[in-house]
Amino acid sequence: MLLGPLLPGCSAPQGSIGALLALDPGGALLVREAPEGMSGAAAGLKPGDEVVAIDGADVRGADRAEIHRRLKGPLGTRVQLTVVRDGSLQTLSVLRAPYRKR
Repeated sequence: MLLGPLLPGCSAPQGSIGALLALDPGGALLVREAPEGMSGAAAGLKPGDEVVAIDGADVRGADRAEIHRRLKGPLGTRVQLTVVRDGSLQTLSVLRAPYRKR
């Protein structure tokens, strides 16, 4: 789910984390792509990272609507993503930037 610049019902432009996320069949939230030059890659997101928390809230088992609600926010703000990479937890601060096509 790559977030667009505007979300329905929002009065201010919303930012994208600059990464493509997907729920696997077991419910894990995985980074599928973090294109170079976008905010996700700049923050250190890598394909294969499992996102386990967004701004400190556990998202394991969360549905798409809950994940979307936690990721969205005004342009220029940051969201903290806690990821598991190679068995270790890391917290990355990702800038919500304008959506742009690759």
